[in-house]
Amino acid sequence: MNHVSTVSQVAVCFTDSYIRSIDEFIPLNSNVLILTSKSHIENGNIDDLVSGISTSKFMVCSDISPNPEIAEIQNLIDMPKATAFDFVIALGGGSVIDTAKILSYFIKLDSTTTLRESLQNELQLTHCPTPLIAIPTTSGTGAEMTPFATVWEKDESVKYSFTSEKIYPKLAIYDASLTVTMPFDLTLFTALDSISHALESLWNKNNSVISTVDSLSSLRLSFKYLPKLLNDLKNPFLRSKIQLASHLSGRAISCTRTALAHAVSYPLTYKYDVPHGLACSFMLSNIITDNLSEFGEMFDERKLFGDVAVMLESFKLKDRLSAYLTRDELESLLNSMTSNSRAGNYLFQINEGKLHSYVLQGIN
Repeated sequence: MNHVSTVSQVAVCFTDSYIRSIDEFIPLNSNVLILTSKSHIENGNIDDLVSGISTSKFMVCSDISPNPEIAEIQNLIDMPKATAFDFVIALGGGSVIDTAKILSYFIKLDSTTTLRESLQNELQLTHCPTPLIAIPTTSGTGAEMTPFATVWEKDESVKYSFTSEKIYPKLAIYDASLTVTMPFDLTLFTALDSISHALESLWNKNNSVISTVDSLSSLRLSFKYLPKLLNDLKNPFLRSKIQLASHLSGRAISCTRTALAHAVSYPLTYKYDVPHGLACSFMLSNIITDNLSEFGEMFDERKLFGDVAVMLESFKLKDRLSAYLTRDELESLLNSMTSNSRAGNYLFQINEGKLHSYVLQGIN
């Protein structure tokens, strides 16, 4: 069964058959570029997709790595056949969808402007991109609902955000069956990204009534269903609930952007390869506890925030972080953790002492 609605600029479809939903959206004889990761080649999802859609003109690119860098995406932009595509389909996690957003814009760009030039000069996007269908296979990034795409340059310790209202996908398709094979760590870390999005949208200077409703709804779903899912990974009902939580928190950050926890996360990821969801969530319980009284006054949800903090502590995130770097290495990054513009979105006052406490408390 399909349920289609439109949120912001994105048509949204919750379905039990993502292939049928795609086929209903794409006209016959369209030329389609499919972006994915190697895992979806290996598990047969791409074979199912290609055999199930009516169009016979397609190209599959599975060379999308986690946290893709500028040079990698530029190579895709320079593909000889790129300008002929009528649609782009992204089947994968946040990195695949972010890459597809950028590619959907550049493959129609009649210019020699490179991705690097666009990012470094913050060029304004001026033309309509190739229509993008985003099909998330993880539940956490919310990339299918946002006008942002993250691009990395690890050698330079830089994280860029390719941002424009023009790169919203045309259609986001959610099919919980695509997420049931996610292993424990990937399930947890992506869900933590969603929780971080919801919280950071709440303690955000750009917070609104609409983003608040989405964020609180997302947090309630995560608190109720994530611990159950981690004990029952194959359960499609629980998967669908965490998928919905990710959708809602993605909607929220599309309005507010992220804040302090994401600013803290970036050097952890590009220097020590800490998984993104872990990097932006390990200190969330500390922030909640420190600001619990203010949260209660602002949102009348003090119990929910307290419950979420307890849940986060139960995941032993600081122990998980210690597998990637030492306390001294973590402390050495403190000065770079608030340099990103996302830190400026944080609603409450932050100083060196508080940041030190949030980041290092409980780290051995």
